[in-house]
Amino acid sequence: MTSQPCNQIRQAVEGRDFIGWKGLMAGCASGEIIAGLPTSLRDLPARYLGEDYRPVAFVLLALAGYYRPMASFDGDRLVMIDGALPELHGGLEPLLADLGAPEAQLDWYYGTLEIKAGERVFPRRGITLFLNTTRDKALHIALFHPTALDTYNRELRPHLRKTLNKRDPKL
Repeated sequence: MTSQPCNQIRQAVEGRDFIGWKGLMAGCASGEIIAGLPTSLRDLPARYLGEDYRPVAFVLLALAGYYRPMASFDGDRLVMIDGALPELHGGLEPLLADLGAPEAQLDWYYGTLEIKAGERVFPRRGITLFLNTTRDKALHIALFHPTALDTYNRELRPHLRKTLNKRDPKL
């Protein structure tokens, strides 16, 4: 049976409504937050997070309102839900107002395009918004357990940059 706080997290993720967001909760099982997970998380593909290139397993999710949403796991522990082009409930401005000043504004890459200071990190709230160049749209969102900025950078920060294969004669 899903507890009330876990159910609220699930509703926020599914509804893309992050006003009042306080991060993923340690006491919630992955299945309480995300529907339709595989019965076994073994043998899932890996991705790497953070400056330490920490390997985590991931699964693509069927969540409306996101492009290619995924959940990342360290063993059986859900460590992140992230996805591109989130259709934020109520839009970006109310969410930014609710979150307040970010703890960090980092440079990030949307594919091959560098966006200076567009990654707005709120590690104590368990959310990062990756904004476009005009700062009026979220191009990516990452949701995680509340943590310190240093831990986010070392262990959680998603690698979103794409690189060109310079050996390809068509480029």
